[in-house]
Amino acid sequence: MSYLKLSLVIVLLVCGYGLGRPNEADKEERLDMNDPDVQEAIEAAVNELSKHSDARFRRLRAWAVKKVDPADLEPNESSSGYEIKMRELRDCSKIKQTSPGACIQCNVFVYKKTTDKPPKYTITKMNCVL
Repeated sequence: MSYLKLSLVIVLLVCGYGLGRPNEADKEERLDMNDPDVQEAIEAAVNELSKHSDARFRRLRAWAVKKVDPADLEPNESSSGYEIKMRELRDCSKIKQTSPGACIQCNVFVYKKTTDKPPKYTITKMNCVL
């Protein structure tokens, strides 16, 4: 009987360890925010968002960057691309999400257009949520 209990404990430990590990597909590759190419992409996104009429977009700052899969890039137009996760640079904990000035978070996709001379980053897609 004790052999069965011991076997069950070992099986549960092994299964629990396997289930408790993070899924390899869920891991995001975090890039160095000080890399010159990443800095150029972030600067392009911030500069373009600073022209927006809504002040919330002008307060967005990058907090995570990951490289876009080369298969998702436009052929003959893009040499590299980044997904930049941005959130507002203010304390959003005291602001109701239903208020008109609610904080936003955005995923901004920027690509370097090789057709531009010199090539520069531009925003191609942006998804924002409250």
